[in-house]
Amino acid sequence: MAYKKGIEQYVLSSSTLVEVFESDPQLRKDTIIAISNSDNDGVSGLKTHSEFLTDSGSQLDATRTQLYRLADMIFSSKQADRDYFLGKKVDDEATVIKKYRSLKPCIHGSDAHTNDNIFEPSQNKYCWIKADPTFNGLCQLLYEPEQRVRISQTKPEVKADYQVIEHVEIEDEDFAKEAIVFSDKLTCIIGGKSTGKSLLLNNIARTIDKTQVDDKTEKTKANGKLISEMKVYWADGSVVSTSKPDSKHKIVFIPQTYLNRLSDEHEELTEIDEIIHDILMVNPEMQKSYHMMEKELSEYKVTLDGKIFVLLRAYSDCKKVQEEITNIGTYDGIIKEIEKLKKQKDGLSAGTSLTEDDIQKFDKAQSTLTQINAKLKKLEADIEFILATDSVVEIISVPRDISDETKKMFIDTAENIKAVAIKEWNVHKEKIHKELEFQKMQLLDEKNISEGIIKLIEPKIAENSAIKELTEAILKEEKKLFDFNEKTKRLKELKSFYESLVMETSEAFTSFMAIHQKYAEVVNRNKDISTDGLEFSALTQFRGEAFSKKLGELFDRRQLKAHRDLFDIDDRILIEMITVDKLKALIAFTVEEKIKLTKGRTTESALRNLLDDWFNTAYQVKMDNDGIEEMSPGKKALVLLKMLINLAESECPILIDQPEDDLDNRSIFDELIPFIRKKKAVRQIIIVTHNANVVLGGDAEEIIVANQTGKNALNKAYRFEYRSGSIENDLPIIGEEKYVLGSRGIQQHICDILEGGKTAFDLRMHKYRM
Repeated sequence: MAYKKGIEQYVLSSSTLVEVFESDPQLRKDTIIAISNSDNDGVSGLKTHSEFLTDSGSQLDATRTQLYRLADMIFSSKQADRDYFLGKKVDDEATVIKKYRSLKPCIHGSDAHTNDNIFEPSQNKYCWIKADPTFNGLCQLLYEPEQRVRISQTKPEVKADYQVIEHVEIEDEDFAKEAIVFSDKLTCIIGGKSTGKSLLLNNIARTIDKTQVDDKTEKTKANGKLISEMKVYWADGSVVSTSKPDSKHKIVFIPQTYLNRLSDEHEELTEIDEIIHDILMVNPEMQKSYHMMEKELSEYKVTLDGKIFVLLRAYSDCKKVQEEITNIGTYDGIIKEIEKLKKQKDGLSAGTSLTEDDIQKFDKAQSTLTQINAKLKKLEADIEFILATDSVVEIISVPRDISDETKKMFIDTAENIKAVAIKEWNVHKEKIHKELEFQKMQLLDEKNISEGIIKLIEPKIAENSAIKELTEAILKEEKKLFDFNEKTKRLKELKSFYESLVMETSEAFTSFMAIHQKYAEVVNRNKDISTDGLEFSALTQFRGEAFSKKLGELFDRRQLKAHRDLFDIDDRILIEMITVDKLKALIAFTVEEKIKLTKGRTTESALRNLLDDWFNTAYQVKMDNDGIEEMSPGKKALVLLKMLINLAESECPILIDQPEDDLDNRSIFDELIPFIRKKKAVRQIIIVTHNANVVLGGDAEEIIVANQTGKNALNKAYRFEYRSGSIENDLPIIGEEKYVLGSRGIQQHICDILEGGKTAFDLRMHKYRM
């Protein structure tokens, strides 16, 4: 009883605790101090951590502050406590570190007071710790207090199994048979030169997506060793192998030096444009706008090709009518011939029973009859067209991507509208037919009058064969004059139609450009497409060099040079030079064959090629207000890396080979590492690196150490061997100490292999601590 009472009265002052640890640095180093928190125990006593930290005035403040400075961790499941000690509440990171020596992770247990509550914390607030179950593993929570521990009902940062490479197995006489395991977050592959780091990564990528690897390694000119047989095991149980590839799984693969090679491209549209385009297509609005642009371009091209066909037909009709007019004669010649014949007829009729009035009436009746017959012929054709037309409404075709349900609703509605329209058309059709029949009757009446006059006077003319012949000659010439006038009128209409088509087709460049610009404006207005500090924009680009080259392919170069006032293919052609007037002239010259085409070209094919879509939608990207063409090589490579990682709509694995080769040190530390830390929460990342900051700054969950056996670096059995483990792993493999991979822990390998490894470890340990 006395012992119990003594224990209850025992009090250890906070000052004593501080003195004990200050006097023994090794003890302090080997001890993790966690302070509990509830409403009735721990440092808070009557106050919770968050209340104490956001309030003031208690006489125990100094004691609490001293204990907080001593503590490494906080026992608390409260979100407010976690946020405060991570520098996310009233005090920022620097202030919390200044007040309490460090940022502090919050941990939580079941706090079970009955057997039933063991492993079942209140409100299912489970404590998820990402570390080896060792003291050194627990220390990682102090270095990464936010990333290494979470309190939640469900496991954090879980990825879909089909998006995670679980492990690989290699069947090759040069490689160890053991499975090589990967974290679902960040795995770093390290090793000395030619130890099999890139070899492993490249073969994993090739096994999953050979086409992507071939395309990208062609750009980098890299040729690595091919492993005989590799099997890639995914977390969902599926397997891809060298001998049995499939296309079900997606990755983003970025080989060594690829980023700088990519940024050195100088083409109309580079792969950078393709990458930005793929990123934008993740946005539904951008995807919709782009598909609309494609649809409009396609529809306009079909319309334009149709106009080209009609244009050539109109010109052919013009030539045909012009030839018919030429065959008839000249207007002045026909008029003079009629006057001459009439004069001869008047002279002959003076000695006959025919009066001058008879001759005039006869001539007028003949002329009128000729015109009436032509009008009746045209009217009969009009009536035939109207009677043959059953409907003036046609249902448009439905796009293939429309759903069956929508398609049915559309067709049903269209059929109903068409039925109503046909009914209405039949009413108007009858009215039009009656009107045309009325006009026909009037013409027939006029025809009867003219025929009556001719019938009355014709016997008198028949008495004189000479007059009869002259009358027939005059009638023939008047028919020619009528045909001449009608055809001249028709030619005028055809030329006007032809010129309007030349005008419409000459607007092709303006129309194509307007469609591209409309999409570019949508891109430039959309603020949701910016991501990870990258700002995207679009502009419409004229393919001047391609247009100039096409001109040289279509037309005879000597004749082109004779028309330098239109386009000089020896100089760079800018969009400002493509005026409507110049295009009209070139189209007319082409159609009217005033400029010779190259062998094998037809006028129609030449116009289709000439009036094509000579525009591209080019993309631009900015970071920190710098356009990609203004960036340093390191910054440019970083932007490209971010874009390549963001381009996949799925959250597929990302495989990167030595990104630091393309980046400067500042970009690695300030941009790449924070980016990797952010992305590994949602994407599996596997990186080959020789930079310690990537491994430790990125807080890699798995380290794979590669080695190729050599005189001073022996492997256990194979030419290439790999060992994996966590950053906190600091133990050799028992029984394998004589082999390089087993001779030391992962931590020691990092320090030995990677440049600045020891410094990076020290920096990591003190990042959030005084």
